[in-house]
Amino acid sequence: MKILLHIGFHKTGSSSIQDTLATVRQPGFAYLTDDPANHSQLLRAAYYPTKDFDPARAAKSRLAMQSRLSRIASDPSVEKLVISAEATVHIDQPGLEQFHHDLAAASPDISVLGYLRPLSGYMASAFQQILKVRFMSFDHLQPPGYQQSITRLDAVFGQRNVTLLPFAKHRLTGGDVVLDFCGRAGIAVSPEAIVTSNESLPLEGVALLYLHRKWHTEPSAVSMGRARRDAPFFDVLQSAGTRRFTLDGRIVAAKIAPVADSFRHVCDRIDYSFEDFCDTRQQGIASEAELLAVVLSPVWQEATLPQLTGTPFNGPLDEQHLARALETLRLKVMTQPRLPRRVRQGVTKTLSRWFLRRS
Repeated sequence: MKILLHIGFHKTGSSSIQDTLATVRQPGFAYLTDDPANHSQLLRAAYYPTKDFDPARAAKSRLAMQSRLSRIASDPSVEKLVISAEATVHIDQPGLEQFHHDLAAASPDISVLGYLRPLSGYMASAFQQILKVRFMSFDHLQPPGYQQSITRLDAVFGQRNVTLLPFAKHRLTGGDVVLDFCGRAGIAVSPEAIVTSNESLPLEGVALLYLHRKWHTEPSAVSMGRARRDAPFFDVLQSAGTRRFTLDGRIVAAKIAPVADSFRHVCDRIDYSFEDFCDTRQQGIASEAELLAVVLSPVWQEATLPQLTGTPFNGPLDEQHLARALETLRLKVMTQPRLPRRVRQGVTKTLSRWFLRRS
């Protein structure tokens, strides 16, 4: 049996890859679990020590992982096992070595495949992803530790077994990361079978989430638990507008300057131009004031807030009152049943078309 480990560096289509693989029914192919399609939680529980690390619970989770791997490996019909988890890139070296040991017990034929997103897109996406968990100011924006993760993966799995590719449309098969991954993995999938998963927020949604997290902090919210809990709230924020959230190139340039040599090594490793990977020419949001101005505009509030909150517009709201209205909205949607993903995507598209017609 061959084992292919998909490592999900941030915002490289991992959810789409996972949701698509969970639907694949192909002779000789096995996916670690269909539910959840994202195997990160399974890996975190077994191999990633957190602040509240419980050795006994981790040992139990690891034993469950070993049992699952052994069961799949003992099935003579399985020729290829695929595991997909973003958490892989965050596991420390001891945990990664334990994981490799357990994989090797099931099969010595292990390969790793992953994609890396250029920095400007990465930092903008990571910023809003962190906001889903907790508040983070612009001052604390940081570039990714790609080199550290790559060094660990190469050391544990062997560099010749780790294939890393740039997440760039012109370098992907058909311009799509799911098609590219499946093609390289030898998994037959048609374009019609691809499950599209877009969890990004528009500029207006990011501004609202930033404002909410700023005024409604939760000291204990340091895990992904808050993001899962607030998922219905994010669905509403996805319909807050249509503009794309980007960071101004000056912010990106200032953050990567001290570690530019590290990213030159990364670019050499993935055979990609440093100038393209670290492109800082884009215009975008450069400060908290610019971000909040998007949703503190009386014109924007009058046109949009009634549709979002379901309440009449009675005049512009300042930061604190808008944050309070958002918290009321969050609590309201938390009590409502959540629609299936495909239905939610259809609603978001309909609202986006409505915003475009109004503009």
